[in-house]
Parts: sequence; C-alpha cells; structure tokens
Amino acid sequence: MSDPETQKLNEIAVQVARVEVGQEATSRAVSDMAANVNKLVDKLEKSDVLARRAEDRASSAHHRIDEERKRLDDTNRHYDNEIKSLNARIDTENRERKLDKRWMIGTTLSAAGLIIAVIKLF
Repeated sequence: MSDPETQKLNEIAVQVARVEVGQEATSRAVSDMAANVNKLVDKLEKSDVLARRAEDRASSAHHRIDEERKRLDDTNRHYDNEIKSLNARIDTENRERKLDKRWMIGTTLSAAGLIIAVIKLF
C-alpha cells in the first residue's frame, strides 16, 4: 500500500474510533436516562400510593366529621326542644302564680268587706 492509501485508512480508522466513542457515550447517556426514568417512575408510584392513602384518610375524616355533625345537630335539636318545654312550663307556672295572686287579692278584699260589714252591724 502506498502512503496516501495508508493515510486515508488511518483517517478512516480515526473517524471510526471517534464514531465508536460517540456511540459509547450516547449509549451510556441513554442508559443513565433510562435509570433516571426508572427512578422517577418508582417515585411516582410511591407518590401515587401516598396520595391514595391521603385520599382514603381524608375521606374517612370527612365521614367522621359528617357523623359528628349529625350527632351535634341531634343534640342541638334535643336541647332546643328541652328549652322550649322548660320555657312553656315557666310560662304556665307564671300564669298560675298570677291567678293565685288574683284569687288571694279577691279573697282578701272579700274577707275585708265581710269584716267591715260585720263591724257596721254592731
């Protein structure tokens, strides 16, 4: 082989070596990217699991809150009815006291009138 052919072959060999080095670098980069993607997928799956757990807990908490709200409403209704019945009883007792006072005043005035009438007779 002549020198120009040897030189050409050397240049081709150098270019092939550069291409091989570039392919190896590209292959490593693709491999690293695949590993990173796998890590991201794992993290995403873990975050999905955590999100599902959080959603379940939130749903459970809302259910408990609704139950407590219902119980509180029932308690409020009960005590509202108790207060209404107590107020009605107090009103009834006040009316009875007024009637009793009127009766006592009427009885006292009648007795006073009778006493005065008896005194005038003597």
